[in-house]
Order: sequence, then structure tokens, then C-alpha cells
Amino acid sequence: MTLVRGDVRVPRRPLVDVACALNFSWWVFRERPDLLRYLRAARAGLKPGGVLVLNLYGGLGAEKLLVERTSKPAENAPDGTMLPRFTYVWEHKQFDPLDRGLLAYIHFELKNGRRVRKAFEYDWRMWTVPETIDALTEAGFRHHEVWSEGWDKGGRRGNGTLYRRTRLDHSDTWIAYVVATR
Repeated sequence: MTLVRGDVRVPRRPLVDVACALNFSWWVFRERPDLLRYLRAARAGLKPGGVLVLNLYGGLGAEKLLVERTSKPAENAPDGTMLPRFTYVWEHKQFDPLDRGLLAYIHFELKNGRRVRKAFEYDWRMWTVPETIDALTEAGFRHHEVWSEGWDKGGRRGNGTLYRRTRLDHSDTWIAYVVATR
């Protein structure tokens, strides 16, 4: 594995079998021409038959303003020290349905009462699955598949297994992966 720090809109050599844009990082491309420039460069950096993996999320809940807290218990670090308990806070501050712009933050609340506000800021355009597939096709990818996680028996949590989808349930929120082949 080689780590490259550079502009993702510039094709890289040597060609690779797999390229991934995860954690919704490709949503920084707010305009279609910018997204197409990125997708064409990603395709040019792939070996024949290589794949590009993009993740995205959506659903009715993804477009709402919200604050979601997830508590993380204390745990042992690899060096044996104890890592403190904290709460991870995901906030959708703004969503504009006209341009699909989303402003979101990650905050941390520590056990000692200290808060780290706006530790991370995301100013994204939430691309939909059909828009993504259309852009991939225009950029020259020849095949695509959509994958998403299944649900536990109660339907409240992901079960950790990805399934190929021909349609997504109209659930509150979903995370999917679009896998496109050069």
C-alpha cells in the first residue's frame, strides 16, 4: 500500500485495482463538473477492470436537522493505558433541499465535563444514488452495483453484512456503497 498526498483530480501512476472514496469525502465536490473531473481522474488511475468504491447516505432522516449522541465506554489503549469515556456528537446544522447542501459537525463531550465543539466540520453536497450513477456513467465507468448493510432482527441496527441491492428501502436513514467498474 502506498499513501499519496495529492489532488485526487489528477490521475496517479501506477494504476491500481481498487480506489475508495469513503467517509463521504467525495461530497466536497458540490458542482457536477467538479465531480465529473474527479470521477474521470479516478477512472484513469484504475487498471482495466479496476473498481471505484464510493459511499453515500440518504433517507428522510439524513435531510433533517438533528443532534445525535453516541456514548463510547472507557477502554484500554494498545499501550495498556485507559482511554477515557466520551460522547461523540453528530450534528446536522443546516440542510438545503434546493442544492442538497449539508453543513454538519462532530463534537466531543468528555467524561470530565470538557466539550470540544466543532472538532470536525463538513460542508457537503449530498449526492443521491441516481445522480451518482449518472455521473459515473458519464465519466466512463461501464458497470455499477449498489450495496448496503442489512438490519438486525429488530430493524434498529445494522447487522454488519453488506448486500447487493437493486433498490433501497425507504427507511429513515441508510448508508450505501456504489461500486463502479472501469
